[in-house]
Amino acid sequence: MPIQTVSSSSCTLPTSSHSDQKDLSVPIRRPDSRCSAISSNDVANSALNILESDTPRQVTRQGLTLRQLYQLKRNADAWHLMDTKRRQDQISHDKEILKKVQNEKRDLSRFYDGQVRDRQAQEEATKAESRAWAQQLEKDAQMQKEAEQAARNAHMSSMVAYRTEFCKDMERTRQQKLLQRQKQIERERTELEEARRVAIEQIEAMQRQKRADRERMKEIQEDVQQQTRDRIKRKQEEAEEIIRLGKEWEAAQDKKDREQHAAFQKVVARQEAKEISYSMTAQEVLKRKVEEDERRALRHQELARAAHEAEEKRRKEKQKAATIAQLKALDLEMRLKAERKEQMLAEERAMAEAMLSRNQAAQEEALAKQRAMRTALKDYQRLLAKQIQEQQEQNQRITVGFVQPSEMALNKALFEQIGYVSPDPTAPPVEYIHKDPRIATASGKHEPVTGAGDMSKQR
Repeated sequence: MPIQTVSSSSCTLPTSSHSDQKDLSVPIRRPDSRCSAISSNDVANSALNILESDTPRQVTRQGLTLRQLYQLKRNADAWHLMDTKRRQDQISHDKEILKKVQNEKRDLSRFYDGQVRDRQAQEEATKAESRAWAQQLEKDAQMQKEAEQAARNAHMSSMVAYRTEFCKDMERTRQQKLLQRQKQIERERTELEEARRVAIEQIEAMQRQKRADRERMKEIQEDVQQQTRDRIKRKQEEAEEIIRLGKEWEAAQDKKDREQHAAFQKVVARQEAKEISYSMTAQEVLKRKVEEDERRALRHQELARAAHEAEEKRRKEKQKAATIAQLKALDLEMRLKAERKEQMLAEERAMAEAMLSRNQAAQEEALAKQRAMRTALKDYQRLLAKQIQEQQEQNQRITVGFVQPSEMALNKALFEQIGYVSPDPTAPPVEYIHKDPRIATASGKHEPVTGAGDMSKQR
């Protein structure tokens, strides 16, 4: 229930019937305000004093009437009641919140305890699984080690057999490579000779082609010169024909002019015969007419001569242009042929230089191989001589059963029965074989000292 307050406009108390009582309008203030307000105890004491006093309708101390004091008391009681109820509601609400917080805290603590227990159980399971895995890995490692040892032993035994076979295969391979190398050298020599022969044939064919081209160029040049001479002769004949036609045309024109002039003279004579009967005016008209005819004839002759000259000029220019075009085409053809000839010569030179460079490189390579073979042969001979010398020195120190070679001669048959065979001093050095197991090669294997094998090693 909200607290009811009394405003200053609606808090006017009824006036007293006495004339000396004043109409007081006092605003109702909240008891809990910060300003100078009237507390509830003061209001209660004032109310008791009013009840006990003789003038109950006026409070001289506060200047309030009894009705105003009752109203203030009721307002204060209502406010205190509402404030108490609000405080109780707030306390109950706080208790509920505190209880809810405690319940949530207890649930969260239980949840965290469960999480800790689950984590500890998971860690124990992980540790047990790790121990089991460690034991299993240790067993697997031991088994793997034993398997690797067995595989290593098998591999070593197989490697021993493989090395034995490998040494045999290497010896066979050396022999095969030596034969292949010799075959390759023969094949390269044959190919080089074939290439040289083909190159010589190509050069001869190119020379023949050059001679044929040169002869063909001479024939073409002679044909062109003959065509030029024929063209010049034809032009001269055409010029002579034109001159002859011009002379004939001029002769015909002269003849025609003479005939016209003779006819005109006849007409003039007839006219002159008739002029006697004509007046001077008629003679002048006739004279003017004759002069006009002469001028017309001269103009016609000039126009005909100009047309003929223009036609002759056009024909000459056309012939000149055709001759220039033919000369240009001939010049272009000659230049193209010269360029082709230079290109062919350049290609021939490049081909010859390439062949010479290849031949020179092949010769240098063959010489280098020969030098390397001679060097390897000399090294092998020195090594063989050194090995023979060492073997001879070793044979001087060899003892069988602590018996010197000088003592072995006393009972040679006995030593031959036990497996000792003395080296033949007359045997050639190349076929000499080490039989002493204490003499080994540089690779750690007891191999016979043969020419092919050592030469392949040197190579």
